[in-house]
Amino acid sequence: MAGFDGSAAGPRLAGWLFGTRDPAASRKRDGRIAGVLLLVAAVYAALVVGTGGGAEHRGVQLGLTAAYTMSATVCFLLPWRALPDWAVQAVAVWWVLLLTLAEGILGGALGAYVVGYVLVFVYTGMNSRPRTVLALGALAELMLLVAAGAGSQRSDLPVLAASVLVAVGIGQLPALAVVRSRRTDELVDLVRQSLDELSAVDVEEDAANHVASLATRLLDADEAVVLLTEHPGSTTYVWHGGHGAVGSRAELRTEAAQDRSGLEALARTGRTMFVADVTPAAAASHLPTWPGMASALYLPLPGEGSLVGVVIVWWTTPRPGVDSFSQRLVEVMTVPVGQTLQGLRQAKRLESPAMRDPLTGVGNRRRFDLALTDLPAGGTVLLFDLDAFAALNDMYGRETGDAVLRGFADAVRQSVRQNDVVTRFADDTFAVVLAASANSIASGIIIERLQRAWRSPQGCRFSVGVGVRTADESPAETLVRAGADLRATKRLKAR
Repeated sequence: MAGFDGSAAGPRLAGWLFGTRDPAASRKRDGRIAGVLLLVAAVYAALVVGTGGGAEHRGVQLGLTAAYTMSATVCFLLPWRALPDWAVQAVAVWWVLLLTLAEGILGGALGAYVVGYVLVFVYTGMNSRPRTVLALGALAELMLLVAAGAGSQRSDLPVLAASVLVAVGIGQLPALAVVRSRRTDELVDLVRQSLDELSAVDVEEDAANHVASLATRLLDADEAVVLLTEHPGSTTYVWHGGHGAVGSRAELRTEAAQDRSGLEALARTGRTMFVADVTPAAAASHLPTWPGMASALYLPLPGEGSLVGVVIVWWTTPRPGVDSFSQRLVEVMTVPVGQTLQGLRQAKRLESPAMRDPLTGVGNRRRFDLALTDLPAGGTVLLFDLDAFAALNDMYGRETGDAVLRGFADAVRQSVRQNDVVTRFADDTFAVVLAASANSIASGIIIERLQRAWRSPQGCRFSVGVGVRTADESPAETLVRAGADLRATKRLKAR
C-alpha cells in the first residue's frame, strides 16, 4: 500500500491500546474505548436481548439500545484532551447509573445487565487502579439496593449483585495489568534517568553511592553497598559507597580469595546470587554480611576482562525471592554501571602526574603506550610532527620552542573528540589515539580542524602520518605503519 508507514503504525496502535506518557492523549484513547464498548453493548442489546421475548423484553431492548448508542456518540464527540482526568471515571459512573435506572424502571432481561456490568468494569480496569474498580463495584451494589427498594425487581437482586461481583473480578485483571505496565514504565524511566545522571558523575565514590541508591529503589530493598576491587584483577574488595545505615562504613574490606568464597564465585561466573536466608548461607560461602540482613542479592559489576566490583542489596525481613522483572532490569543495568565505574577508575589513574607531559599538559609516552595497548581493530593512530622544529629552536631559543610546543598541543586538543587520547610522543612529535568509533572520515575531519587551528608561528608547519589497525595486526604494527606514513609525508615535502 502506497504511503503506509508500518514503522509508525505499530507505536500508534500500541499507544491507542495501552496508553501513552501524554495524559491528554490517554484521556482521548480512554474516551474512544468507552465509545467502542458502549457500541458493543448497544449491538448486544439490539440483537440479543429482545430475542424470544415479549413486550417487556422489547422495551428493555429499545431502551438500552438507545441509551447505549447516545452515550457512545457523546464519548466519541467529547473534547477529551481539554477535560480533566476524572472525566474518564465519570463515564463508568454514568454507565453504572444507566444500568441501575434501566433495571429499576424497565426490569427484566437480566442478560442485558450482566453483560453491561462486565463491559463497564473491563473499561474501568483498563484505565484505573484496582482500588478504583473495587470502589465502583461498591457503588454499583449500593445503587442496586436503592433500585430494588424503589422498583419491582427485588427477586432479581441476588443475581444482579452476584453479576456485579463477577464483573469486578474480571475488571481487576486489566487493572492489575495497567498497574504492572505503569510500574514497568516507571522503573525503565528511573533506570534511564539514573544512567544519564551517572554519566555526569566524575568521582568514583559519588557514582557508587548513586548506584546503591538506585538498586534499593528498583528492588524495593532496605539497604545496599557497593564493593569495588582494590585494583584491576585484585581479589580484595573495598567499600566505596552505600545507601541506608551502611552509608558510612568506609573501612570495610573483604577478601574473595578464600576457599569456596561467594565473592570468588561471583567473579568466576559473573552471575547474580540471591540468598533467601543470609545467616547460614553467608557463613557457608564466606559472603560479607551486616547486622539485620535477612535476605540479600549479590550483583556482579562486569568490566573489561574482569570484575569491577559487586553490589550487595538486602532486606531486613526475609523474602523468598525477587521480582523477576526488577531483577532483570538491575542485571542489565550492571553492565553500563560497571563500565562507568571502570572508566572513572581509569580516568583517575590516567590523570595522575605520572601520565602527563609536564610541558604541554597532554599525556606522555606512558599514557600513549596504555592507549595503544587497548587499540581495537579499526582504531586509528595519528602522528603529528612539527616541520623544521629543530631549526626554529636553534634560531629563536628554547623558550620560543617550548611556547610553540604548548601551542601545538592546545591546537591538537581543540581538534579531536572528547574520548580521543592526545599525547606527546617524542620531542616535537604528538600522537593521537582515536576512539574505537573512529574511521577515515573522522581522521580527515580532525586533520582539517588542526590545519585551521594551527597558525604555523615562525613558519613551523606540521606533517601527519595515519595508521588504522587491521584485524590481522597488533597495535604495535599499526604504530609502525603510522610512523612510515609520517616519514613518507615528510620526504614528499622535502622534495
